[in-house]
Amino acid sequence: MKALAHILHYVHGVPVRKTAQIVEQLTGVGLTQSAIAQDATKQSEGVVGERYGELREAVKEQAVIHTDDTGWRVGGAPAYLMAFVNRALSVYQIRPRHRNEEVRELIPADFPGVTICDRGPSYDAREMEDIAQQKCLSHLIRNAQAVEESKTGRARQFSRRLKELLRQALVLSAKKNRLNAADYSKRGRNSSVNSPSTQGPHPQR
Repeated sequence: MKALAHILHYVHGVPVRKTAQIVEQLTGVGLTQSAIAQDATKQSEGVVGERYGELREAVKEQAVIHTDDTGWRVGGAPAYLMAFVNRALSVYQIRPRHRNEEVRELIPADFPGVTICDRGPSYDAREMEDIAQQKCLSHLIRNAQAVEESKTGRARQFSRRLKELLRQALVLSAKKNRLNAADYSKRGRNSSVNSPSTQGPHPQR
């Protein structure tokens, strides 16, 4: 019953007060909110807690890690659910604030890999300037679209060209597992040269 309650709450986002009601209606077993919360706290200790600690430490050794956050609530107070993921692992933490200090709990200043993130100010802090970062291309495309819509002349053309190149990069990236390194590099160069917005008298820089 407790496993069902945790799935409803943590996987599907059902509030704890409703979780207890749903479990009772489905099974006839009465669980209180405090019982569900206390069980979750106990699960964070022992073997589960040790494994979670190992996963947190493993993030620091990854060659590439994606990180993002979303709004969360803790006892009704605003907080952040922070995710650190790649193909090998997924690690989450909940914090009342999202600053570089919270990011560096899992991605330290001497992180040897590449961090893929959005353009949040947390990642541009001085404490993280030595970390290799790849900004999310989807975010950059939206930024370029906004600039294109607000500018004219060469500024507008530059934004349009950048947006097209980033979209081509996403398409090419989706094909990388089907291409060898030489073909992948060649297609990347050709996309840059042949982009419609790079034609004409404007500089290629």
